[in-house]
Amino acid sequence: MCCSVERVYVEASVAAEFERKVVALASQWQVGPGHDPQSKVGPMVSGTQRDLVAAQVAAAVTSGARMAFQSSIPPCPAAAAPDEPSTAVAAPAATSSSSFASASNWFPVTVLADLQQSMAIQRNETFGPVIALATFHGAWYIHRHWGERCGEDMGLWMHLFSSAQRKSQKHTEALLI
Repeated sequence: MCCSVERVYVEASVAAEFERKVVALASQWQVGPGHDPQSKVGPMVSGTQRDLVAAQVAAAVTSGARMAFQSSIPPCPAAAAPDEPSTAVAAPAATSSSSFASASNWFPVTVLADLQQSMAIQRNETFGPVIALATFHGAWYIHRHWGERCGEDMGLWMHLFSSAQRKSQKHTEALLI
């Protein structure tokens, strides 16, 4: 069972502060090998999956998403000299011929903001270290898009957080499919 957070819809009035907090937390997640106690994120399961995630991120950025944060990745032996620091790739190419794609299965921890529901990353599973932040105005947005995106065919999880317990319960009941 996978219960990883991928898409986060944030009410517009708290979006900027929420994004700052997510970026602060994401910046603490280091990509690296499992035997390194500093690492919190390992490699992707395959080059194919890494390329899929890279393509979704690149398409989102090309379509107007904003790269709020992207971590570094471990140096790739074939692509970097031993003393050369690792650098993140803002929109990695989704081809196996790029040095990013061919050297390893690492993918940087990535936070995207300003997502639109029409973007593929909002409509398909990513299965990578990417958080996609989208803002909304009013609960009606969540009602409309949850049923359109995640209802009948996907069986995905949703969590609703609010300081108003009764209002939260009312919206949760309305979203049950």
